[in-house]
Amino acid sequence: MFQKSFKFYCLIYIIKKLLFVHFVLKQKNGHPFSFSAAAAEASPIHVVALGDDCLVAGTDGSSAADLAAAYFDGTASNQAQLHQTSAQLVEQLKSDSTVRQEVRNADVIFVSSGVNDLLNTVFFDNPYVPNASSYTTLSGMLSGIPSGTPTMIIQQVISTLPDQVAQTNANLQTAVQLIHQQNPTADIVVQNVLNPMAVNINAMGLSPKRAEAATELFYYLDVCLNGGSYTSAFV
Repeated sequence: MFQKSFKFYCLIYIIKKLLFVHFVLKQKNGHPFSFSAAAAEASPIHVVALGDDCLVAGTDGSSAADLAAAYFDGTASNQAQLHQTSAQLVEQLKSDSTVRQEVRNADVIFVSSGVNDLLNTVFFDNPYVPNASSYTTLSGMLSGIPSGTPTMIIQQVISTLPDQVAQTNANLQTAVQLIHQQNPTADIVVQNVLNPMAVNINAMGLSPKRAEAATELFYYLDVCLNGGSYTSAFV
């Protein structure tokens, strides 16, 4: 359910960014990009999707790129990949001949990248987050968590997340530059999830102490992702 809701949110979010031109990097004639029925009829647009899970086709086989292309009677090519990081996106733009050709042929390029970088840093590469696959029962996993683990998790996030955010930003800049090198006239619509860890903590049924710890972690992520600094009360 979470994955379906997450992907639906991403689809709506990125289409809004295209239709309302919320954040468009534009190099065509020096003017803001705008669609028109006449332009669409004269030259059907070709939309290319690059990046991570947010743009991967859903169970019905369509993605935000397909929906946008269909809206303007154009064509779409989806080159997004599950679990792709921003570093992998850069490598794809450098070495994948199919992707490079699609970029050259594109009128509009959707880029979604960065969320997996942060998920990896906060969870998958955090040595203090328990590996659920190592346990057969929830009670066994909970009993195997050493005392002080929540504090260690937060400390690890505080020490690693700022550098990861900086690296992700640098990778996205590089990706956009590589796209422009291949196609200086395409419209590039960049989106990422500002807080990939956003949840309704009040609806999780956590104990007061666990809810407080979760709130602390999520608040730190918000502050850090927006370029600020924050000292946790737990460390």
